Amino acid sequence: MKFKSIDEKERMKYNFIHNSENFGEDVYTKYPRQLNELKTYNQNFHKLWRECIENKMSFLDIGVGGGACLKYFQSENIDYCGIDISDDRISFHAKNGLNVKTSSCHNMSIFEDNSFNVVQHLDGMEHIPVQWELKALSEAIRVSKKYVFHANAMCDAHNDSISKSAGYDDVHINVKNKDEWDIFYNSNSKKLDYRIILVEVIHNTYYTVLEKN
Repeated sequence: MKFKSIDEKERMKYNFIHNSENFGEDVYTKYPRQLNELKTYNQNFHKLWRECIENKMSFLDIGVGGGACLKYFQSENIDYCGIDISDDRISFHAKNGLNVKTSSCHNMSIFEDNSFNVVQHLDGMEHIPVQWELKALSEAIRVSKKYVFHANAMCDAHNDSISKSAGYDDVHINVKNKDEWDIFYNSNSKKLDYRIILVEVIHNTYYTVLEKN
C-alpha cells in the first residue's frame, strides 16, 4: 500500500482501526481501561494526575481514542481539549459534544505556547513513528505550562494484527524497553528545557512525568 506521506498513512491506519469492530477503548462502551487506571491506581504517576484534577488544571489529551478521559474531564468541569490524527474519531466525538480537534502530535501549531497546565499522551509514544518522536515530545513541552504525562506501552498490541490485516504496519510501531526510554527522555531534557520528576514501570508500561522549567 502506497501513501503520499507518513501523515497520510498514519491517519488512514487509525481511521481503519477505530472503525474496527474489535476496537475496545470507547467511552460509550463498558471498557474505559485507561481512565479506570488513572482513577484507581496508587502509584505516584496516578496520584499526581488525580492532584491535577483536584486542582482543576487544564488538560490536553493527545490521541483521544475512545474518549474516556475527555468525558471525565467534562464531567469534572475541567478545561480540556483532545486531539487525534484520526479525523473519523474526532468527528465521532465532536458529534457527541466533546471538545476535540484533528491534529497530529508532532505538529500542534493550532495551539499557542503554554496553552495547557497538563499535556497527557497515554499509551501514545509507542504509536509514534520514530521520525516523529522528538518533535512530538518538543511539541508537548511547548504547549504545556507545567506537566507532560507519558505512559508508553513496552509490548506489542492486539491491534497490530488488525492493522496488518488491512495492509498497514504495526500499531505499536515504536516499542522501546525501559533503558531505551530512559535514554530518550534524559538525552532531550536539557535541549527541551524540562526535568524528569518521576519514572515508574507498571505492567510493562513506562510511566513518566516531565515538568517544564
